[in-house]
Amino acid sequence: MPKATAPLVAKSPVVVKTPSLAGSGVLQLGAYGSQAKAEAGWDTLSKKYGYLAALKKSIAPAEVGGATVYRLRVDAGAQSSGICAKLKAAGENCIQAN
Repeated sequence: MPKATAPLVAKSPVVVKTPSLAGSGVLQLGAYGSQAKAEAGWDTLSKKYGYLAALKKSIAPAEVGGATVYRLRVDAGAQSSGICAKLKAAGENCIQAN
């Protein structure tokens, strides 16, 4: 392996703003190109899946690859894995955010 002559430094670091939700039960339901699209995504999902409507949502901007995306997240608490499984079974996107 060649030896590095200088320390490796990232040219443009990824900046992620911390969402307003905290805890172990946060699910990310999508990432959108605008706040309005994230709100529309929430409207669609919360109407289609009534069990989402009662959850606290958060839309947080984040820099990814030089572009801003808006992450739609919900705090599902202890029910997070079950809710995520139900969404995935229905063909929706869902990931544990923490």
